[in-house]
Amino acid sequence: MNTLACLCRIPTEETKEMKIYPLPHTYVVKDLVPDLTHFYKQYKSIKPYLQRDTPAPDGREYRQTKADRRKLDGLYECILCACCSTSCPSYWWNSEEYLGPAILLQSYRWLIDSRDERKAERKDALDNSMSLYRCHTILNCTRTCPKGLNPGLAIAEIKKEMAL
Repeated sequence: MNTLACLCRIPTEETKEMKIYPLPHTYVVKDLVPDLTHFYKQYKSIKPYLQRDTPAPDGREYRQTKADRRKLDGLYECILCACCSTSCPSYWWNSEEYLGPAILLQSYRWLIDSRDERKAERKDALDNSMSLYRCHTILNCTRTCPKGLNPGLAIAEIKKEMAL
């Protein structure tokens, strides 16, 4: 099972054998510690922060409606553990260019944030054959997410956005 060891139940029967491995398809730094340098470099590439030209009114926070805030549910909870990306065959074979489920989930989070003013730029950055379109909807990502999130749905929603 590709998940976080801290969330996985270990069988209480002493006769059952349990094996623990580091994240698959990653370089191992030591013991169970994977090298996620490239993963976090990809995360940085999507500019995962609010981008605006317009200052907030009266120097206060940028407000959004409750409905707009609810659209972000199931997206901001991602802890960037990389379980979904490392379970994705498309990511195994194209990790240099394909962003993978975790990064695309985060990308969608910023694409639909009503406070962000760089939607067109964010879409342009994804508009190539590799960043987004290597997803073949196998959905290993959704099955392995320890937080119960749905990266597959987020990727499908980005593809819809790109078609508009």
